[in-house]
Amino acid sequence: MSPQTEGTGAPPPAVQVLQLASGYWLSRAVYVAAQLGIADLVKDGARSTNELAAATQTDRGALYRLLRALASVGVFAESGAREFVQTPLSETLRRDASGSIRGMVLFLGDHLHWSIYEHLLYSVQTGKPGFDHVLGQEPFQYLSQHPEDARVFDEGMTSLSSISSDAVAEPTTSLAFGRSWIWEEVTEHYWQRSWANIQISGESYSIPST
Repeated sequence: MSPQTEGTGAPPPAVQVLQLASGYWLSRAVYVAAQLGIADLVKDGARSTNELAAATQTDRGALYRLLRALASVGVFAESGAREFVQTPLSETLRRDASGSIRGMVLFLGDHLHWSIYEHLLYSVQTGKPGFDHVLGQEPFQYLSQHPEDARVFDEGMTSLSSISSDAVAEPTTSLAFGRSWIWEEVTEHYWQRSWANIQISGESYSIPST
């Protein structure tokens, strides 16, 4: 056993790195569960995989494997033979729950994030934002022309208001972003831009500018 893990109960270093490298498996599973609205379907009690598959028009075998994977990390729990119930973690994926972060989960799993992070190497090599490289436009120029993506973005930013400042970053200057409040460190780190104001589809946004 490696001296770094001996006596700690931690997996060997190689296993830990593999867990990190495969982390997107679970993040994608959380996204799919949020997209399907599973948390809303189990809010009143246990539901069988067959019921959930029928309600979401999915393959029951594939859905069961998805939910078992999520239950292994505390997102839902298997309460009986192929039945699942809500947990504190899955509760945050409900549409109408207090403290719901479903909007942000859907934004993080949306094609914009998915495609941009695929090109992280480009940003590391050049120091330039991946958004412009992948989509050929600055973020808010793109969003002003793609209302569905702008809606996903806005709902994601709005859902951040359900997270306390202690859970995200040390509070500094909070900024109006869509209909929510988020912290400068979070957005400036992501967009790598300073701040300006813009109108998108009649909504006023505090956004990063070039």
